[in-house]
Amino acid sequence: METHTMTIVNTFETNKQQMNSTDHILQFNDYLSVHQNDGHEIKFLNLDRCLRQPYIINDIPNNELIDGISLTHNYLIQMPTFVSNYINLIELNVSHNELHNTDFILYQPLNDNELTESYWNEQLKINSNNQSLDKVYSFIEDTSRKNEKTDNNEQIKVLSTKNTNNGKHSKPSTPLSTKQISRPLIHPFLKYINLSFNHIKYLPKNIHYLRFLHTLNLSHNYLTELPYNIGYLEQLNTLILDHNYLKFLPTTFTRLIQLEKLNLSNNYFESIDIIKNFSNLKLFSINSNPLKIFPILLYTCFNLEDISFSNIQLNQMNNITFDIFNQFLKLKKLNLSKNNLKNDFLSLSSIKQFDYLEELNFQHNEFTNIFSLLSNMKLLNILDLSYNSLINIPECLNSNLKILCLSHNNIELN
Repeated sequence: METHTMTIVNTFETNKQQMNSTDHILQFNDYLSVHQNDGHEIKFLNLDRCLRQPYIINDIPNNELIDGISLTHNYLIQMPTFVSNYINLIELNVSHNELHNTDFILYQPLNDNELTESYWNEQLKINSNNQSLDKVYSFIEDTSRKNEKTDNNEQIKVLSTKNTNNGKHSKPSTPLSTKQISRPLIHPFLKYINLSFNHIKYLPKNIHYLRFLHTLNLSHNYLTELPYNIGYLEQLNTLILDHNYLKFLPTTFTRLIQLEKLNLSNNYFESIDIIKNFSNLKLFSINSNPLKIFPILLYTCFNLEDISFSNIQLNQMNNITFDIFNQFLKLKKLNLSKNNLKNDFLSLSSIKQFDYLEELNFQHNEFTNIFSLLSNMKLLNILDLSYNSLINIPECLNSNLKILCLSHNNIELN
């Protein structure tokens, strides 16, 4: 019996040693792939769901050859340090994690030594030897940010240290998450960043340093504001901000003239008149916001093709009828669902004008009748009237109509 027990123990220890020596070494070469993005070949390192185990990272050579990294679904609370070695990244996907800090998209993480009080004392000593004037140091709080009670949550603070006769200086509290000295960018060529489904409350104030940034996905986070400098992302084409806690946009937002897709759904906007003169904007979504005023200046975005105004209390806005959407001459998709709209929202003139409309979503409203003049929407091929109060099937004579949804109405078939 004892011999059998010893055999089991020895076998277990042998297997454990083998696992620790080989199985837990992550060979990055096994996770490399190539895919197409905007017609270009991207060499991608896909580590989705890989880092939840205690792997030893066996880094690969030629970091310069990797164009993209994906680290989704890993329960990460901070960015792994090896990512900063890939200096030529154009795509970074870290969605579905538990990240709070976003400095990693700009700067290399600080090491343990750089987060100690002695490190900062030494920096202050060096600065005092080199300069006789006051020095202003900026720093961003790390974990202590959670307990800070300020009017502007997650604001960047400024710490001033002054030379005095006795040579004493004020010192920053520790730990810190950013150096007080110049830090080089580690991913200057990033074009696509996906930070969705994390715990992010703020963005770095110098986000505009990512001058090639094309697509930024921040959906499903805890943002309450955007940095002022976000308006200087001159190449930004797609900005996804749905499911956050935003109430306002910075005044520089009007500079994002290259935007083609903008999603502000599920936030706390009451007014969005800042969205105007975006001549390249094609898709705009602001579903589930407590809008009090219709964004009347939106018509200046004359190339809009896809508008989504679901669940914005459209029925409570004065003098707003279907006519107002005639201003969008290139409109192809329109979503007005969940607005408690009634028949008076419609008019004969309003329906005639939509020459390019292909999809119309009226579900979850209170319509009892839809005009047969829907047939004048010559390109309409999808019409969703589900969850209304229709009694009869609308006379849709349009031969292009392919999908008609009428579920959950009061229609009785004879």
